[in-house]
Amino acid sequence: MSAWSALFCSIVLIRCFLHAWLSIRDRAKHLKEMYKEVGKRVWAVYRAENVVVMKEKISELRRWAKDNVSGVVLEKVNKLCSRCRDWSTIYENEGCARTSNGLDRMMRCMDDYFEQGQSFHGSEESAKLRCRSWGLLYNYWDWCPKSVQDNDGVRCPAERLNKKRYDDDWLKNLLIATSMQKQNLQQKTLPQKMG
Repeated sequence: MSAWSALFCSIVLIRCFLHAWLSIRDRAKHLKEMYKEVGKRVWAVYRAENVVVMKEKISELRRWAKDNVSGVVLEKVNKLCSRCRDWSTIYENEGCARTSNGLDRMMRCMDDYFEQGQSFHGSEESAKLRCRSWGLLYNYWDWCPKSVQDNDGVRCPAERLNKKRYDDDWLKNLLIATSMQKQNLQQKTLPQKMG
C-alpha cells in the first residue's frame, strides 16, 4: 500500500475483501458445518448495499463469532471487523474494485515474466527495457475467449484503448502499431523545407 501511495499521490486504496475472507477460510476449514455459516456471514458484509448496512452486518458478525467460534478463527474474524473503516471507503468510491483479483491476475503474469528472465540481473537500463517490453507485450496479447466476449469482441487492452485492430494476428497488430508510432515520431522530427 505504501508503494502505491508513493507512486500515485492521489490514489484511493481499497483493501481487498477477498484476502480478508481467505485468511479466515484457511483457518476455518476444519469447522465443517460452522465453516459454511462463517462464510455466509462474512459475505453478507461484502454484499451490504451501503455503509449503514455494512456496519450492522459487521456488528452482527462480531457478536455471532464471539459466541460461536474461538481461537485463530475468532481472531481473524475480529481483524476483519476491526477494518470497518477500510471497507467503508468502498461506498465512497462508486464503481471501484472491491477485490484485487484483476490486479493479482496481471501481477502473477508479470511476476512469471520477470522470474523467467532472472529478475533484474544486469544494468538498470536493461531492467527498464524488460519492464517496458512486458508492458508492450501485455497490451497486445489476445485475451482469453471469455474476456473477448465480455468486451464485445475487443481482443486486447491496446485495441480497447485505440478502438482499432490493424490485423487479426496479435504480433502483426503489435508490429504495425509500433511501426506507425515510429513513423509518426520521424515525421514530427523531419526538418521543414524552407520556401
